[in-house]
Amino acid sequence: MPEQLPKKQKISRLWIIVAISLAVALALILAYVYASLYLSEGSKGNPTTTSSEKSISAELELQSKFIRHAEPEEIPIIEFSTEDGTQKTFQDFEGELLLVNFWATWCAPCRREMKQLDNLQAHFAGQGLRVIAISLDRGTIERPKEFLDELGVTHLARVYDAKQKMAQKLRLVGLPTTLVITPDGRELGRLQGEAEWDGEAAIKFIESLFLDLPPA
Repeated sequence: MPEQLPKKQKISRLWIIVAISLAVALALILAYVYASLYLSEGSKGNPTTTSSEKSISAELELQSKFIRHAEPEEIPIIEFSTEDGTQKTFQDFEGELLLVNFWATWCAPCRREMKQLDNLQAHFAGQGLRVIAISLDRGTIERPKEFLDELGVTHLARVYDAKQKMAQKLRLVGLPTTLVITPDGRELGRLQGEAEWDGEAAIKFIESLFLDLPPA
C-alpha cells in the first residue's frame, strides 16, 4: 500500500500545479496577443494585394482583351461627320495614333467608358494620341451630344454614325469596341468589350503601343 503524503506536502504540490497552470495560461495569452498585434501591423504595411500588384493585374487584363493582328490591316477609306459637320476620314489623322471607340447611349458599359476616355485623351494631350468616340445612336446627334455634354466630356473627338455604315464596314460585332489605328492609317488591333481607360494600366498600355508601332 503506497504511503500517504503529509497534508502540508499535498497542499504545497497543489499550489505548485496551480502556479504552473497559471504560468502556462499567461504565456499562451501573451503569445496570442503578440501574434495578433504582429499580424495586424504586418497587414497594414504589406497588404495582401498591393496597389502595384493591382495595377499589373489590370494591365495584363487590358493586354489580354486586345486582339492584335499578326500584321496591321488596311482599312477602307470611310467618310464620317464630326460634330461641327466637317467630313473626315481616318487618313486625315495621319501621323497620330488613333484610339477609336464605338459606343452608344443605350450601351451601359459604353456610358461608363466615355469620361474615362476623355481623361485618357487629356493625359496624352499633345503626345500623338487622338481618341475618337463614334456614336452609333440612330436619329439626330442631339441625344449622344447631350449625354457627353452632361458628363463634361471636352477632349474627345466626337463622331456620329447614325446609319452605322462605319460599324458595318469595319465588321463590328458588339459594343463597346475600340480600334487602334497606326499613324499611317492601318488597324493594329481591336479591343472588344469594356475596359478601364483612365487608370495607370491604360496609360501603360498606350505607352506600350507607341513603343511597339510597326514601321510605316
